[in-house]
Formats: sequence, C-alpha cells, structure tokens
Amino acid sequence: MKIDYNEPIKFTGVNTVNIDYHHGQLRPVVGVQSIQLLRANREHPEAAEGTGWTYNHAPMLAYRNGKFYLEYLSNPIHEHQPPGHTLLAISGDGRSWSKPVIVFPQYRVPDGIFQYNGKRLPDNTYAVMHQRHGFYEAPNGKLLVLGNYGISPTVDQVPFGQYSIGRVVREIYPDDTLGPIYFIRYTVNTVWNESNTPYPHYSKSDDRAFIEACESMLANPLATQQWAEEQGDADELITLKSKDGGALYNKAFCWYKLKDGSVVGLWKWMKSAVSHDNGKTWSEVADIPTVKHAGGKIWGQRTSDDKFALVCNPHTNNKKRWPLAILTGENGLEFDKMMCVIGDVSPQRYAGHSKDAGFNYVRGIENGDAVGPDGATYVVYSMNKEDIWLSRIPVPIRDTVTEEVHDDFTRMPITAWVADWNIHSPQWAPTGICEAPDQSGRCLKLEDFDRYDYAKAERVFKEGERITAAVILMAGQKDHGELHIEICDAKGTAPIKINLNGNGELRIMHGRKNQKCLEYEAGKWYEIKILADTVRSTFDVEIDGKSLSRSQQYQGQTTSMTGWFFAAPVRSLERIVFRTGPFRREPNIDTEEIETDLPLAGSKDPSAVYYIKNLVIDSES
Repeated sequence: MKIDYNEPIKFTGVNTVNIDYHHGQLRPVVGVQSIQLLRANREHPEAAEGTGWTYNHAPMLAYRNGKFYLEYLSNPIHEHQPPGHTLLAISGDGRSWSKPVIVFPQYRVPDGIFQYNGKRLPDNTYAVMHQRHGFYEAPNGKLLVLGNYGISPTVDQVPFGQYSIGRVVREIYPDDTLGPIYFIRYTVNTVWNESNTPYPHYSKSDDRAFIEACESMLANPLATQQWAEEQGDADELITLKSKDGGALYNKAFCWYKLKDGSVVGLWKWMKSAVSHDNGKTWSEVADIPTVKHAGGKIWGQRTSDDKFALVCNPHTNNKKRWPLAILTGENGLEFDKMMCVIGDVSPQRYAGHSKDAGFNYVRGIENGDAVGPDGATYVVYSMNKEDIWLSRIPVPIRDTVTEEVHDDFTRMPITAWVADWNIHSPQWAPTGICEAPDQSGRCLKLEDFDRYDYAKAERVFKEGERITAAVILMAGQKDHGELHIEICDAKGTAPIKINLNGNGELRIMHGRKNQKCLEYEAGKWYEIKILADTVRSTFDVEIDGKSLSRSQQYQGQTTSMTGWFFAAPVRSLERIVFRTGPFRREPNIDTEEIETDLPLAGSKDPSAVYYIKNLVIDSES
C-alpha cells in the first residue's frame, strides 16, 4: 500500500469513544487479563516495594529467555519531585512478579556546580529519574537497562535539556543480577562530564562485550531517537530534530516496522513520520488527526498474526486518560477497528502533583519483535501515576465471539491465564483459578480485601436477542462483601443486575425496584439461571432449578421471578460481568485531582471470596 506522508497512519473505522464511561462504551477485546504489579502503599511500605513512595510511573517492558523485565521510575509523592529512583521487577509468566528492586538509586547532585535562572542549586539536592527508553537487547545478546538523571528545582520543571545530567546504563546478567552503573551519554551543552558525576563512562568497563553492546545502541538511531527529550536537538545522535526545539513532537517516540521494512514512528500528541533507512532519515512529521491520542503516549507494534495494533487513550482530553484502547489493522497504515483493552479506572488513593487519572504511558515489549512468548501482546502502564499494571491481550485480537459458552473451571490449570475471560485483578482483589473450598474441583475465584478497588471477571458471549445463562457459584461468607452480576450489551449497558450483598441477601433489580429474592448461605453452591429477552425487555431468574411463579414460595423464599429490564431498551446482549463492587463512575471528566490521601489507603479490608464453578450461555436472535 502506498504511504501518504501527509498522514502516514489513519483510523478508518466508525467507532467513537465516550469518556463519560471508563470503558468508553467500547467493546472489550475478548480475553484481556489485567494484573496489578505494584500497589503503592505509604503506610505499609513492606506491602509494596519497601520505600512507601506513591508516585510510580513510566513503566517499560522487555522479554528475554523466558522472563519478563519491567522498569519504572518512582518519587516520594509528586511528579518531578526529588529524590527519584528507578526500580526493576521480574516475572517468569507475566502473572507473578518479584518484589521490585532499585536498579538506579537516588543520585545526590554535587554542590556548587549547577545553576538555574541565575541561582545556585541548593546544597544536598537530589536528582529525579526520567526515561523514555528502558531496555535494549544488543546484537551480541546483552540486555541493557537504562534511565536518565535530571534536575527538577521545582515540580513544574521537567528534567530535560539543560536540566538533564545524562543517561545511565547497566547490564542485566542471565542470572538476573545487575552489572555496574555507567553513564552512556552526558547531556550536551551542560556542565556534566565524567569528572563531576559518580559513575564512570561506559568505555571504562572491563567487559569488552558490554562496551560493544553500548556502542551498538549508540549507533542505532531508532534507539537513540527515544532520548530526544532529555538529550535535546543539539545531540548529534538525534536524527530527527524538532522545529520548535523539542517541545512539540520529540516526545515519547516509539516505532514499528511495516511488512516492506519501512519504519513508522509515533510520538505523543498525534504525530507520525516514516523512515526507509531504519531511522537515519525521516519524512516530515505529520499530524494524524484520525488517530486520537494526547499526552498519555501511544504504542504501536506488529502482532503475531502479521497484523498491526496501536494502543492509546483514544481522545484528546489529556487529564482523563481512559479507556486504554487498541486499534487494529491489516497493513500498519490503516486501522479500522477500535476496542477496549481495560476500562476499569482504580481510585487514586494518594494525592500528588500531576497525577493524571487513568491509564498512563502505555508501552509494550521493547526488545525483539515485541511479541510475547505465547504470541500475545503485552502492555504495561501506570494507573493514576500511582500503581503499575500489565495487560495481556490475546491474539488474534477480537471483540466478538461466535460460539456458545460452556466454561467448566474444574479441570483448568491453576497457573493458566483464564481463557476467553476478561480479568481485572488488583493485588488486593485477585482473580484466578483455585481449588474449590469443598474439594469439588477447581473454580474461578474472585477475592477482595481492597477497600478501594474490586475484582472483576467478564465473559463475552455470542450476541443475541434472547439468551439463557446458567452459573454455579458460591459465596465464602454472607456477613460482608458483595458480588454484582450484570448482563450487558455492546456498550456496557446493564439491563439485568443481580447482587449478593453483605447482609446475606440475593437481590435483583426489577425495573426500578431492588427486590430481595433469597437469603443465601455461605459455603453453599447455587445454580442461578437467567433467561433474558431484549425484544420484550423482560427476564426470568431461577435458583436451583425451581421454576416457580412470583406468588409461589420455595422453602419460604422466592426462587423465581419475572422482571422488567433495569435499562431498556437494548437491542441485544453479549457479555456477563461478575464484580466485587458497584459499577464505578468516579473519577469522571469533571473530577479534580484529589488534594488529600484517601482514609486508610494502605490498609486491608476483611477478605470476601466468591467462587464460580461453571458458566453456560446460549444465545439466539
């Protein structure tokens, strides 16, 4: 396909996003599982990474030799607030992660050297970290991790250009130990050099292979173009210069290769360009107005099925970074579908400067071909610039299913990703496969001891006007916790709502009435069957196979009811949701940044647990 250099990439689909909803009213990608890797905790640092810092941001991801590597920067409270450092976590499967360790420590700026606005930097000032480039796998097999030290005299001053000190690098050895820290590039036109910085230049290493790896990176313009913001246009390594000195577009560069070998470059704020020589020269940077994204970064890659994907916040409201969406296409230039990767924004628990709400700074696997070991697409991002998350996106990327659902968890491996289910799994509200408490086999478990977040499991099924859904589930308790069961249409509208509340009641929304139908018991399996008809906007609910009229009773309790849809009309239904908390509408587009920490943000609630043994859904139109 011929490249239009005036608009190298474009969205040709008909989807639009509505940011009045966290999911944007987009269909979810079938089977995405989102895992919280770090839950910030100031009150109990030992439950997080050990420092208790609550500004965590800019995650980067690599995969090599059967392991994932994730890097992110951290500050005590605010963006650009010293001291800063960078941490590293490791995983063998993408689900279970090591406790983060410091990979680039706090850096005390030498006294009496740096001045800004004609003023001397106060003594005992510490640097902050900033990185647009996290990992580099060299042709000789060395895996390098990088960061950039800079100075932010105030939280409003970005550590770029004259405020940047330089870029540091170290090797991650095959046994996951770390090599010494070196500077690989001092920021040009500044006072910094080897004589006044604490780490030696990479060329002083005794490891010739490490030096070769560094030099291969310095000679790779696709690697060094990612350094443009911190290094500035004066650095000869930056092959694409900014017409305005770097403010407009040399921000958060990433790239992918087309099938003919051409390189598409992407930047923040809807900018793109094309290179035919691996980044040595570029076309004019062009606007891409049809692919909406603002300051939350965009990620592009070729997927394992030889198609292409872009991941971003698909609108221009820079402070409300939701949903995280994926755009897909056949050729890497035109993208015709837009779907939701994750649409559950966790509450921000800790106040801080410039902590934008939602899914921030998405990045995929930086090294290799960007494809995960199982062919899936993996992306990482920060939630509210506070917590670090990963989403696994199955390939092929789709938002509908054509087969009936017959999910039996009793034989599913405990270590497996839950096939075809969309999972939202915070550290304190985990969702996954476990052994049933009554030893009746394995089941899907939703646990919740997070006072501010929830566990969620969602199953997309074949779209239909009439559906029959049968689920066997158990509540582990009846005196606390809650489980919401909803059946939704393509936009997430939920005309059918069932709730197991913390008073031991199973309640159903019938029109505008929230009606008690059953006092459930803890530790008992119930079969709940739902028959829904979108043409009539009605539904029936049966419990344990007892199909009784509303006027009849079973063991003193109503076990079947006919109800009117809570939200009507909907044209069809296509997914069922199990969630340990109510539907979340905050933050919204009018919400201001919080000014005080939420109460008991680092403390756990009593655990509430729910189990699902199997789910069967049949659809017809």
